Amino acid sequence: MKLLILSIGKVKSKPVQELVDDYAERVGHYVTTALFAAKDERQALGKLEPNDLFIVLDERGKQMGSLELAEFLRDHQLRGTKRIVFFIGGPEGHGERLRERARIVLGLSKMTFPHELTQAILLEQLYRAYTIIKGEPYHK
Repeated sequence: MKLLILSIGKVKSKPVQELVDDYAERVGHYVTTALFAAKDERQALGKLEPNDLFIVLDERGKQMGSLELAEFLRDHQLRGTKRIVFFIGGPEGHGERLRERARIVLGLSKMTFPHELTQAILLEQLYRAYTIIKGEPYHK
Protein backbone atom coordinates (compact mmCIF):
# COMPACT_ATOMS: atom_id res chain seq x y z
CA MET A 1 0.00 0.00 0.00
CA LYS A 2 1.11 3.57 -0.68
CA LEU A 3 0.05 6.88 0.86
CA LEU A 4 -0.18 10.20 -0.96
CA ILE A 5 -0.74 13.43 0.95
CA LEU A 6 -2.13 15.99 -1.51
CA SER A 7 -2.36 19.59 -0.39
CA ILE A 8 -3.07 22.93 -1.95
CA GLY A 9 -0.03 25.15 -1.73
CA LYS A 10 3.37 24.61 -0.22
CA VAL A 11 4.27 24.87 3.44
CA LYS A 12 5.84 28.30 3.91
CA SER A 13 6.86 28.02 7.56
CA LYS A 14 10.32 26.49 7.95
CA PRO A 15 9.60 24.96 11.40
CA VAL A 16 6.35 23.41 10.14
CA GLN A 17 8.14 22.08 7.03
CA GLU A 18 10.79 20.50 9.26
CA LEU A 19 8.03 18.81 11.28
CA VAL A 20 6.31 17.61 8.09
CA ASP A 21 9.59 16.24 6.76
CA ASP A 22 10.36 14.50 10.06
CA TYR A 23 7.02 12.71 10.27
CA ALA A 24 6.98 11.91 6.54
CA GLU A 25 10.34 10.20 7.00
CA ARG A 26 9.05 8.29 10.03
CA VAL A 27 5.92 7.13 8.20
CA GLY A 28 8.13 6.17 5.28
CA HIS A 29 9.70 3.43 7.40
CA TYR A 30 6.33 1.62 7.35
CA VAL A 31 4.74 2.51 4.02
CA THR A 32 5.72 4.31 0.82
CA THR A 33 4.65 7.89 1.38
CA ALA A 34 4.64 10.86 -0.99
CA LEU A 35 3.64 14.48 -0.53
CA PHE A 36 2.46 16.67 -3.37
CA ALA A 37 1.65 20.38 -3.18
CA ALA A 38 -0.82 21.23 -5.93
CA LYS A 39 -1.39 24.78 -7.05
CA ASP A 40 -5.17 24.26 -7.23
CA GLU A 41 -7.91 21.64 -6.89
CA ARG A 42 -7.86 20.86 -10.60
CA GLN A 43 -4.19 19.90 -10.45
CA ALA A 44 -4.85 17.89 -7.28
CA LEU A 45 -7.69 15.94 -8.92
CA GLY A 46 -5.35 15.19 -11.83
CA LYS A 47 -3.13 13.23 -9.42
CA LEU A 48 -5.91 10.76 -8.59
CA GLU A 49 -6.01 7.28 -10.06
CA PRO A 50 -9.30 5.39 -10.55
CA ASN A 51 -8.77 2.89 -7.72
CA ASP A 52 -7.45 5.34 -5.13
CA LEU A 53 -9.14 5.50 -1.75
CA PHE A 54 -9.64 9.27 -1.76
CA ILE A 55 -10.04 10.88 1.65
CA VAL A 56 -10.78 14.59 2.07
CA LEU A 57 -9.86 16.17 5.38
CA ASP A 58 -12.57 18.46 6.70
CA GLU A 59 -13.56 19.47 10.23
CA ARG A 60 -17.11 18.33 9.42
CA GLY A 61 -15.93 14.82 8.56
CA LYS A 62 -16.00 11.57 10.50
CA GLN A 63 -13.58 11.62 13.41
CA MET A 64 -11.45 8.65 14.43
CA GLY A 65 -9.27 8.06 17.42
CA SER A 66 -5.69 6.90 16.91
CA LEU A 67 -6.62 3.26 17.52
CA GLU A 68 -9.47 3.51 15.00
CA LEU A 69 -7.13 5.02 12.40
CA ALA A 70 -4.66 2.18 12.98
CA GLU A 71 -7.44 -0.38 12.51
CA PHE A 72 -8.64 1.44 9.37
CA LEU A 73 -5.14 1.35 7.84
CA ARG A 74 -4.58 -2.28 8.84
CA ASP A 75 -7.94 -3.22 7.31
CA HIS A 76 -7.05 -1.54 4.01
CA GLN A 77 -3.66 -3.26 3.95
CA LEU A 78 -5.42 -6.61 4.35
CA ARG A 79 -7.97 -5.70 1.66
CA GLY A 80 -5.15 -4.95 -0.75
CA THR A 81 -5.90 -1.25 -1.16
CA LYS A 82 -3.14 0.00 -3.45
CA ARG A 83 -3.13 3.68 -2.55
CA ILE A 84 -4.79 5.96 -0.04
CA VAL A 85 -4.83 9.64 -0.96
CA PHE A 86 -5.42 12.22 1.77
CA PHE A 87 -6.42 15.67 0.53
CA ILE A 88 -5.80 18.85 2.52
CA GLY A 89 -7.41 22.02 1.17
CA GLY A 90 -5.74 25.40 1.02
CA PRO A 91 -6.33 28.45 3.23
CA GLU A 92 -9.88 28.75 1.85
CA GLY A 93 -10.68 25.09 2.44
CA HIS A 94 -11.92 23.07 -0.53
CA GLY A 95 -14.83 22.97 -2.90
CA GLU A 96 -17.86 20.69 -2.76
CA ARG A 97 -16.62 18.91 -5.90
CA LEU A 98 -13.79 17.41 -3.89
CA ARG A 99 -16.04 16.43 -0.99
CA GLU A 100 -18.37 14.69 -3.44
CA ARG A 101 -15.45 12.83 -5.08
CA ALA A 102 -14.18 11.57 -1.71
CA ARG A 103 -15.02 8.09 -0.51
CA ILE A 104 -14.41 9.31 3.04
CA VAL A 105 -14.51 12.77 4.60
CA LEU A 106 -12.27 12.66 7.66
CA GLY A 107 -12.09 15.22 10.45
CA LEU A 108 -8.94 15.48 12.53
CA SER A 109 -10.87 17.64 14.98
CA LYS A 110 -13.95 19.82 15.11
CA MET A 111 -11.50 22.69 15.31
CA THR A 112 -10.11 24.28 12.17
CA PHE A 113 -6.33 24.04 11.77
CA PRO A 114 -4.11 26.02 9.40
CA HIS A 115 -3.74 23.95 6.22
CA GLU A 116 0.05 23.87 6.61
CA LEU A 117 -0.13 22.54 10.16
CA THR A 118 -2.71 19.95 9.10
CA GLN A 119 -0.02 18.14 7.11
CA ALA A 120 2.12 17.75 10.22
CA ILE A 121 -0.84 16.64 12.34
CA LEU A 122 -1.97 14.09 9.75
CA LEU A 123 1.53 12.68 9.31
CA GLU A 124 2.01 12.40 13.07
CA GLN A 125 -1.26 10.49 13.36
CA LEU A 126 -0.28 8.19 10.49
CA TYR A 127 3.05 7.53 12.20
CA ARG A 128 1.25 6.84 15.49
CA ALA A 129 -1.15 4.46 13.69
CA TYR A 130 1.69 2.46 12.15
CA THR A 131 3.48 2.17 15.49
CA ILE A 132 0.20 0.84 16.94
CA ILE A 133 -0.08 -1.68 14.09
CA LYS A 134 3.50 -2.83 14.68
CA GLY A 135 3.09 -2.91 18.47
CA GLU A 136 5.83 -0.34 18.99
CA PRO A 137 5.92 1.86 22.11
CA TYR A 138 5.33 5.32 20.58
CA HIS A 139 1.57 5.36 21.29
CA LYS A 140 0.74 5.80 24.97
